[in-house]
Amino acid sequence: MKNILFIFTKAPYQSFLCQEFLDTVFFAASYGLKVSVFFTALGVEQLFQSDTDKLPVKNISKQISAFRHFDITEIYVAANIERTERAFVIPVKQISSEAKLKEQFDYVIYDELPCQS
Repeated sequence: MKNILFIFTKAPYQSFLCQEFLDTVFFAASYGLKVSVFFTALGVEQLFQSDTDKLPVKNISKQISAFRHFDITEIYVAANIERTERAFVIPVKQISSEAKLKEQFDYVIYDELPCQS
């Protein structure tokens, strides 16, 4: 079975791409692929409880809480991220080396669009 690491770098609700990327993670997991996720940079904001009552979007933090139902249990966050008093919505493992983490996977997929030249 192939191991896939999805890397979240974008802030939640920044654009529709955050939701699309999250849907891709669930899609891959629902097909039985071994899925892990890594949150870094602004992507870490997706791990905090959010209030979207006034926004016309799905609540990302509630969706992330559903990872366990899709057997997504390997959830990583960059160790150099400045922590606040807010708690993550799911348990995470802090890692100090993104490069070493990526070496463990067959595929690494980022939430960014490739640059157009």
